[in-house]
Amino acid sequence: MTLETETGELYETKYLPRQRAFSGGWGRFAVCEKLSLGDLAVFRLVGATRLKVYIIRKGSSVVKLPTNLLNLFKETREAGLDVNELIVYKRGRGNENCKNPDEAGINFNNITGFNDFRTIINDLLQNHDLSEVRLRTYELCRSQNVILHEHLLKGLNSKFLVEAIRSTISTTVNISISLRTCTLSTFLDNVSQWSTTLKCYKALGMNVGFLSSRLHHLQTLAVSSEGAVSRQRYIDACRERLCCECEFTKLKTIHAKWRKVLVMLSSKVKALESKGGWEEYMEVYFRLRQAKDEIKEIEVLIAELCRFFEHYDDVIETLKLKANNHELEFQAKVDTPW
Repeated sequence: MTLETETGELYETKYLPRQRAFSGGWGRFAVCEKLSLGDLAVFRLVGATRLKVYIIRKGSSVVKLPTNLLNLFKETREAGLDVNELIVYKRGRGNENCKNPDEAGINFNNITGFNDFRTIINDLLQNHDLSEVRLRTYELCRSQNVILHEHLLKGLNSKFLVEAIRSTISTTVNISISLRTCTLSTFLDNVSQWSTTLKCYKALGMNVGFLSSRLHHLQTLAVSSEGAVSRQRYIDACRERLCCECEFTKLKTIHAKWRKVLVMLSSKVKALESKGGWEEYMEVYFRLRQAKDEIKEIEVLIAELCRFFEHYDDVIETLKLKANNHELEFQAKVDTPW
């Protein structure tokens, strides 16, 4: 359906007969014609698919309509009939807090299904293909009952900017999917990038406030909560234990080497006892005693580490339980509806 203004400007829209409302293209018309709360739009059929639009501003003392429409308008009101039979567009209560039409947005209630939404996508991007993300974008918009991308870079239609808009919508959808499917680890790995991206998209006009809010709540839970502290302690404890295991392995290796040295020196001492050679014997015997002392010290350290592991494993198990509970709490938050 083509809408023609009083000045002759044309807007392509899609009309929904059952709802007696417009979907695709209507948002652009409302913004360009600066419709605001309380304005009325009267439509006159001037062709098979063309409507002449007359806008009556709120509080206006002058109503400019063709004589036949003006008389019909007056007669309808005087008869106490529903003036909405003549008026297709009127801002509703859902938009009363909006100061301008840019803030009000398209009424998502007028979109009856995916086909209507696809028309709006095409209207915004001038029929640019977004087939791979259309359905997910529709579901995301439906969850918020608003067209999230309605005010995205309005009035800019160069090929580069169309690609930028397409990328913005796609990335927003991907972030929303990630926020609904992420684990605590993947969230912490990506939260900084997601936060920066959403801030940029908000500045471009994308309605991502609900995603930023969810991101903030998840970040608080993941980083600043008591469960987050327990999880970090668990991670630190596991790292410390791993370091101790490395030291334990090194000690075991050194212990094995000293045991070999001990066996070799013991054999040499026995050989020198029968052979003679006092000076050489004393030198080897001294090295043998030194090897025994080294082995004894290493065995003491190994025993201490074994006792440490036994105690520390209990601590780690307790922290692990708290960390798992924190993961479950985080996942429950991820799974909550928008």
